[in-house]
Amino acid sequence: MNLYKGLTFANKVEVQRVLISTAMNENKHFVISRSTTKKLCAKCVDESCKWYVCAVMRPNLHGLWMITVYVGPHTCIPTGVRNDGRMMTCNFIASDILQKLCEDHTTPIKHLRSMIESKYNGQKPSYYKVWDAKQKAIEKMFGNWEESYQRLQKLLMAYIDQDSTTQVFYYTKPTGEDDTLILHYVFWSFGPSINGFKYCKPVISIDGTHLYGKYQGKLLVVMATDANNKVFPLAFAVVDCESGSSWSWFLKCLRDTIGHVIPDEGICIISDRHLGIKNAIANWPRGDDGQPRVFHRYCLRHVASNFNTHYQNSTLKSAALKAGYATQEVKFYTIMDSIKQVEIEAIRKKKKVTGNHYPNYTMADHEGSVGTPRTSDEPYLPTCP
Repeated sequence: MNLYKGLTFANKVEVQRVLISTAMNENKHFVISRSTTKKLCAKCVDESCKWYVCAVMRPNLHGLWMITVYVGPHTCIPTGVRNDGRMMTCNFIASDILQKLCEDHTTPIKHLRSMIESKYNGQKPSYYKVWDAKQKAIEKMFGNWEESYQRLQKLLMAYIDQDSTTQVFYYTKPTGEDDTLILHYVFWSFGPSINGFKYCKPVISIDGTHLYGKYQGKLLVVMATDANNKVFPLAFAVVDCESGSSWSWFLKCLRDTIGHVIPDEGICIISDRHLGIKNAIANWPRGDDGQPRVFHRYCLRHVASNFNTHYQNSTLKSAALKAGYATQEVKFYTIMDSIKQVEIEAIRKKKKVTGNHYPNYTMADHEGSVGTPRTSDEPYLPTCP
């Protein structure tokens, strides 16, 4: 865009954007000499150059901004090519990449930098400036983190208004300032999922995954399996971290949610070996006869992964998976014997190399985990994070 006296803009931000864009295309640098709510002046960084622009807000033009003074073009001679993107502000880059992020908000930073470089004659803003610009652009698209948390309760209440069988639970703590509350946990389960659980197998899988963002946290998920062996989402929760208290609260909300659909007796819960889950299930209410009302089993994939983390042997990992999938005792013990022999041999090699003493490991069932290595006192496999 060519600058000239009388050129109008929608607002001050648009004036700044055009000035930066023009400077990038002409490979020139300028500085803001004056900036107020109603006036913006810019001049060339080279004092010998007379380039100067002044734009003001015109009330008689319904608040539009107009260039009232323009002295140009630049008369300075560039001594070298400046391609560090120094003139580009984060807001400028954010508005420039906004359309691209609307199409795909997962676009990597390196692709955004390449796009800017090709558009502005090889200008290369720093990685961190583009990253910051991407955060600003995403905030324009979806709002900031604080606004999102403020809207969460309204969103979940809208779900309940549409379907009264949807279940929502909160765990908050007061801050002691006004009526502000700190959200620690939130649980929700949609009505169709609750009602549909009665037609699923009485086996549920629970797990957690990381949430990436300003406040991080963990997303806890409960999945069931329908009659077609398809994944059936049952419940969700956002917590600050995976701990004994968060898992206990989560499973209590789950009991209250599905308790009226089917009895919780005979349900099998599959999870990793997180101590918080183990303790929460151990404290699950028992039946009148004192027997556990649910069964706890470990996820074979997590067990095999932990097994491989220690031994770093894909063959042993494959054997551990085969042992877990074995449906006949003869096959199971045959596979376990082969694993045990390899394990003993590996320990002997370590003792020869380091000369250290290692405890005697055996292969045995432990708390429902098939073929889990253990010592005489403690389970050997580490707890999954």
